[in-house]
Amino acid sequence: MFTIFESGNPSNSIQIPVLKKPKTRIYFIFYTSGDFEEAAKTREREINSLEEYNHVFMKEYKDLWEIAGFVAECIKKVESKKWKKTSEVCFYCHGGTDGPVGEVETSQYNLADETGQKQWDSKQMSLKGWKQINFNFDPNYSIAAFYGCKNITFAENFLDIHNVMYTAAHGGGSADSESYEEFDSSWFTFSGENIYYVSPTNINSGLAPMEIMKKGKPKWKRSINNSEIVTNIGLDEKGNIYGKGKGGALKIKKENIAYAKYSY
Repeated sequence: MFTIFESGNPSNSIQIPVLKKPKTRIYFIFYTSGDFEEAAKTREREINSLEEYNHVFMKEYKDLWEIAGFVAECIKKVESKKWKKTSEVCFYCHGGTDGPVGEVETSQYNLADETGQKQWDSKQMSLKGWKQINFNFDPNYSIAAFYGCKNITFAENFLDIHNVMYTAAHGGGSADSESYEEFDSSWFTFSGENIYYVSPTNINSGLAPMEIMKKGKPKWKRSINNSEIVTNIGLDEKGNIYGKGKGGALKIKKENIAYAKYSY
């Protein structure tokens, strides 16, 4: 609050409240090269267009373990500026039941060291490694999304090892598309073009919705009520889930978020 005095008449004054700038919300976007990069930048543009105070940390990675040091440095900056905790973490890259895949062998906590499957697992990271990374999630308003093939099992495990409220992933294959309303493969991608990672159903160019899971239930019972969101899912400050799907921008209001009667 500050006061303005009328010139020559200090007895007449007006008190004007000082509006504090809302604290900045934090987003992390990770991606590998190719169309994954264009999809990640599409999500970045969406976040920056929101009517909120946001800061996006983006990183292209080759070695999955690279993200650990990157996140640690970013969180130091967040804490020094007293910004809010992390609202969203998302990965645009190849994936599988053990999560995101890098482009080179993972230098620490290599999954192949546990499984012995070097041919398949050497570019992935074990859950022990993922647990070492402090994403600084807001426990009440946060989501982690994985835009790669068959990431549901990993999304479930991620929910167990991190203090995040929701995770989301594609259950089947994942591919780049110029549309989020139907599958429209992007054979040629131009810089600045909107690209979306979606899960095609192979039925009339249809797209499968993302599986969304919420903390608070035993494993395999965390899926929330069916939604039509197929890509670029997020969480606003009111706790509503939003994303893209048939018809454009979609939203599940906080009061309507409920666990599905039958889980997958």
